[in-house]
Amino acid sequence: VASLTISYSRSEVIDFTVPYMHLGISILFKKPEATDPSFFAFMSPLSMDVWISILIAYVVTSLAIWLLAAVSPYERLDSNIGGASSLPNQFTLLNSFWFTVGSLMQQV
Repeated sequence: VASLTISYSRSEVIDFTVPYMHLGISILFKKPEATDPSFFAFMSPLSMDVWISILIAYVVTSLAIWLLAAVSPYERLDSNIGGASSLPNQFTLLNSFWFTVGSLMQQV
């Protein structure tokens, strides 16, 4: 915080806040550089290491769900019928990846 007067030359470099009550004190910060919008602009808040970690966690989680569904005997039992008839596995590898995306987006 410093006592600076707002002038044209300073406003070209610094973005001054709009005063709602003039006390002679202003808060300033560096003007953000103008960048062209890109297709991957949504990735800029996080580093590449974080995005790679998210991708690895996504793949590992999807594979773990698929493996557990393939091994579990309860996945293939039909609970609607009185007898314990065997059903084909409906939780395929593609379905496990889709289920993980739905869980991440909370659209299950």
